[in-house]
Amino acid sequence: MGKLSLTSMFSLFLIMSVVLMMRIEVDGQKTEVCEDSWLRLKSCGGVICYKECVKKWPTFISARCTFLNCVCAYAC
Repeated sequence: MGKLSLTSMFSLFLIMSVVLMMRIEVDGQKTEVCEDSWLRLKSCGGVICYKECVKKWPTFISARCTFLNCVCAYAC
């Protein structure tokens, strides 16, 4: 297995950090929910992601960790 080049790692990061948008209904009102993710090269855990999400987005809804990516959901 070869090492990832810097360019391919950067491309992967850009793909992963695309903000996804979806609509959900909360208490009969439509609320836009955005998701943002970023790569953590050392470690990724639910608590680490939660703390980062709360700091970055005051309208924080949820946090999760997928592989080495923290994913935050927040009201747009």
